[in-house]
Amino acid sequence: MSERSMVLIRSRPRSNKTFRRRASGLLRDDSSVIPILLYEGFRLKIFFLPSALLILADQITKQLALTHLVAGPIKLLPFLSLHLTCNTGAAFSMLQGHTWLLSTVAVFFSGYFCYRIWRLPRGAFLEGWSYALILSGAVGNLVDRLTDGCVIDFVRFYYLNFSFPVFNLADTCITLGAAGWIVLMYRDSARKRTQ
Repeated sequence: MSERSMVLIRSRPRSNKTFRRRASGLLRDDSSVIPILLYEGFRLKIFFLPSALLILADQITKQLALTHLVAGPIKLLPFLSLHLTCNTGAAFSMLQGHTWLLSTVAVFFSGYFCYRIWRLPRGAFLEGWSYALILSGAVGNLVDRLTDGCVIDFVRFYYLNFSFPVFNLADTCITLGAAGWIVLMYRDSARKRTQ
């Protein structure tokens, strides 16, 4: 037998079982990675993408308000009107004139909620949506403060002499997200008491 034939025989695998064992080992090693990668993409689609769309919708509605409400308010219902205002403070007109302080706080909380969404366990849909809503509202109003120096509000509910503070879509997102967060904290505390 030639020397080349002997080399080829030595380099040939002992059996097909060896290859199958190695292949199955590789699949077992990588099988834990695949669900993680799928869940990372799932978080992007379920939480971050809707948050980005809400930010876009918030900015579009504000631009429409700036375009069509400059001449004056528009009454839609006996208790609802579109009334353009420029709010230099936070919700309910608190901290008026502290634009940079509020912007800094918004940047901090935006980063915080991005981190919380990214670290969410599987199945935490209510928690993720609460964070995503707060994130979209914080970023939406932050864009206003950085570009216009104030937050554009235009939705006004009122009845007789009572008037609810004028708000926008971003404020609605923050309110709904905060409500969901409160429900989660109450649920978690109730579970701890029953344990």
